[in-house]
Amino acid sequence: MEKIRISVSKYTYDILLKDMEYFEIYKPNGEINKNEFLNRLIINYADDFTLDTKEQWDEVVKLVDKYTSLDQYDRANLTGEIISSLKDNFFFRNIDDESKIISLKPTKESSSLIEYLINEEINNQSISSFFREMFDSYVNMVQTMRERIIFEKEFKIISKSLEKNRKVFIKLKNDKSVPIVGSVYAVVDSKEELFNYILLDVDGKIQTIRLARIALVKIMNEPASFNQDILPLMDYQIENGVQFTVSEQDMEVVKVKMSERGLKLYRKMYLYRPNYFEVDGDIFLFKGSHEKIFNYFKRFGKDAIIVHPAYLKERMERFYKSGWKGYLNIDPIE
Repeated sequence: MEKIRISVSKYTYDILLKDMEYFEIYKPNGEINKNEFLNRLIINYADDFTLDTKEQWDEVVKLVDKYTSLDQYDRANLTGEIISSLKDNFFFRNIDDESKIISLKPTKESSSLIEYLINEEINNQSISSFFREMFDSYVNMVQTMRERIIFEKEFKIISKSLEKNRKVFIKLKNDKSVPIVGSVYAVVDSKEELFNYILLDVDGKIQTIRLARIALVKIMNEPASFNQDILPLMDYQIENGVQFTVSEQDMEVVKVKMSERGLKLYRKMYLYRPNYFEVDGDIFLFKGSHEKIFNYFKRFGKDAIIVHPAYLKERMERFYKSGWKGYLNIDPIE
């Protein structure tokens, strides 16, 4: 099957490109693999999109029949115009006049599906126009739902393992990674990043994996099992930033001395921001992933100083000393 050229709005085009990067769909040489991404999108979403389109058509037909007495021909025309108008508004096509061309080369897996769509599902519409509408529909979903579409196979297997209460075998995309066998506790979307994370018990310890990083997942015959001691930690992690794995050590309170400027920065910098639960003068008390707290406050310099626990204070000291030494060894470049 020959390449298919699809004209999309710049709005849709930009989100598709961002998703290719966010979801790490790359070629072996590190370039974004547009073709793999678009074929995945078509294979995983075309059926649901077609069903949604039919349901939308049926709903509009019911309304037209309720309030008019048109014949079948006029009824179909009015229904088509109403749906077209709804799509133009809902999918933000009027945001810009600029269009972008995106091309895809059907794979062996997608070719038969595309042929079916052309012969059975698309009426009085070109395949490129159909895909344009499908891509518009896709980009107007929340990012977590879009990720689940692109990794539909992996997501369904993970969900099935939860239903069957079975362990899973997981291989990550990194070739050097060691395969993981564990019990899935939950699939949760992170509040800040809008990615999906798998929370597992692996040999009695918490392991957190991003859905997009999974190269292979299989359900094992062995029943799932959980270390009861880590279940409260898993629940805490889900509520306070699922992407940051927590341990017993993370339950120790972190005390941060903040200046007036530090407090202003804290109020402005909301991404990954930990929530304090108590204030004692200029000392703010935090609880949760120490890694998250460290990475958040390392941008504040002298305006937010970790004073407890000692190991985290010393780690921050080493971080700033290392940066200072780096600057000492570099001469200014004109």
